[in-house]
Amino acid sequence: NLTAGTLIAGNDAAFGTSLINVTAASTIEASATRALANNLQLNSTTAFSLNLGGSQALAFNGNVSQIGNSHTIAITNSALTTFGDASSDQLILAENNQARTLTLDVGAGGLTINSTIVDGAGTGADNLTKAGSGTMTLNASSTYTGITNLQNGTTILGGGAGDRLPVTTALTLGSGANSATLQLGNGSGASSQTIASLTTSGSGTSNQIVGGNATFSTLTVNQSTNTTY
Repeated sequence: NLTAGTLIAGNDAAFGTSLINVTAASTIEASATRALANNLQLNSTTAFSLNLGGSQALAFNGNVSQIGNSHTIAITNSALTTFGDASSDQLILAENNQARTLTLDVGAGGLTINSTIVDGAGTGADNLTKAGSGTMTLNASSTYTGITNLQNGTTILGGGAGDRLPVTTALTLGSGANSATLQLGNGSGASSQTIASLTTSGSGTSNQIVGGNATFSTLTVNQSTNTTY
């Protein structure tokens, strides 16, 4: 269990095969480029923030999950942080029959998610919020059933396939004075996306949806109520 302070991964097998169970505000860093096979869990009935910091590339190649409350993972690492090494890995937004929101606060080093983002088991509709001015890249198609708030920075839907976000999600760009960019595709190819609704929030004036590849991507909005973008 990680209950406080800073945990530094000295090698890829530093924590064996055990679950990294984080129960309060803490920091995880790496001493050099590291890829950990462990599952990572944020576990408390009190909301807290886990900081993934340092200056070395750090990958969590197991499942990442939260239980007990809606928590935050702050990515302050100045190098790239990665969740999952394949779409068979999962970023799990809640435990059974709960409706939770996971906030990913992404800094300059960026976050790449190769995992599928899913609800917890049961009937809860779980939400994803992306905060922070850094760049988050999604490289798998996700199935969570709640809303998606992209509050700041850039979110890239990685090329090679479409619908990296759930097709049923309601998408909001911006928050407060901040604006957000959604980029469809990247150097790997185009990435078309269908969503259930599109709106903006806050006073920011630079919210935008852009293409990231020379091949066109298509955004389809299937909504039956009025929103403002």
